[in-house]
Amino acid sequence: MPPPEDPVDPKPTPPAGEAEVSLEHFFELSLDLLTVAGFDGYFKRVNPTWSTTLGWTRAELFAVPSVEFVHPEDRAATLAARHRLKDGVPLTGLTNRYRCKDGTYRWLEWRSIADVSRQVVYAVARDVTLQRSEELERRRVQAQLRSSERMASVGRLAAGVAHEINNPLAFIMANLRSALEDLPSLLDGGPQARADLVEMLTDSLEGAERVRKIVRGLGTIARVGTAHRLPVRLQPLIEQSISLVGHELRYRARLQLELGETPLLEADPTRLEQLFTHLLLNAAQSFSKEDPERNTIRVASFTDAGGGTVIEIEDNGSGMSPATLERLFEPFFTTREVGEAGLGLAICHEIVVDLGGRITVQSQLGKGSLFRVELPADPVR
Repeated sequence: MPPPEDPVDPKPTPPAGEAEVSLEHFFELSLDLLTVAGFDGYFKRVNPTWSTTLGWTRAELFAVPSVEFVHPEDRAATLAARHRLKDGVPLTGLTNRYRCKDGTYRWLEWRSIADVSRQVVYAVARDVTLQRSEELERRRVQAQLRSSERMASVGRLAAGVAHEINNPLAFIMANLRSALEDLPSLLDGGPQARADLVEMLTDSLEGAERVRKIVRGLGTIARVGTAHRLPVRLQPLIEQSISLVGHELRYRARLQLELGETPLLEADPTRLEQLFTHLLLNAAQSFSKEDPERNTIRVASFTDAGGGTVIEIEDNGSGMSPATLERLFEPFFTTREVGEAGLGLAICHEIVVDLGGRITVQSQLGKGSLFRVELPADPVR
């Protein structure tokens, strides 16, 4: 038998000169912006992509410190990153804006490493302007949709809120009409007549206060703006949310309240009311038919062993499949009819995460769902 052939290396190592040519070729043709810069802040070498991306010639790029091309708002972060590079710390994740020759700016994302002994930096920058623009547009659209979701919530609540307001208004008007008609006899009557007058006026005042709370709560849901954190008590916010969506709950299910003592929270009360309102409406809409004798919604709050706040909203409604649970907090995901934005639970998730907490769900088809919100201990300063 002939001796076996010598194994062949499928990727033979080129001679040193050929390797240098290949690296040079790579540097010149790379679509990323490659550079070698000195610790003195000047570019020492750049590849042609710099000129095609920013419009400056190589001579213009070499003429001034490179930070002169950086947007003024990004210079502090850029210089801080360069300082760490000089200490031998690799740079990843820095994104800044570089000025083009026409006065516009491009977003560049950097990866850099320094050779401290030679006092030079080797860097790769990628133009991510398109991605940044798309991200900003996505955020703008999401902000608009969140606003639309809040207004859609107001629309869904409007008919019920009108009913909630009409009831105490009718009661107030009846009391005031009766008081005006009987005022002379009530004033001239004895202690009992005057007590009856006080009772009618007191009841009217209570009805007016209920209307005020409903209107305030509706305004809270519709409000759009920057979150303002304040020391807030949880129980009144939950009760206010229940009052606001009471028309949705009353005829659908029986409400069980187990509101225990919880610590003060440093939070935006507007966003907390949004959270509770969304979760209560979600529970109410889980029932296929109105049956307050069988349908129940349990709302509980308590303090956990670590001093954190826990809120649970549980229903025995239709429940959800595992596939639905996996996507429940995704923006735009909805199991309801076409036209629903599907942002309600995504907003809930955002609110809870912003407070450093978490929201979890346990659910089974035909057996109902349990939403659990856990907010960390955060003593109010």
